Amino acid sequence: YNEYEISQNLGFLYNFAGLNDEIDFVFVGNGAVVKMIVRLPYSLGKYFENCFYANFPDSEVVILDDTG
Repeated sequence: YNEYEISQNLGFLYNFAGLNDEIDFVFVGNGAVVKMIVRLPYSLGKYFENCFYANFPDSEVVILDDTG
């Protein structure tokens, strides 16, 4: 564990530990497929994408807009 009490196995989340904005992470799945659902401010969208692809290069990001 690091200073934010995040396991090293979840190192991807460390990228967001020092931010002051509210970010929600939900993980759902079964033995074959795991989905991570993230709710974050629009201003952090590109930052999240960059961090996500740096850690999971073979995965896909699908962006949904919940403003309307």
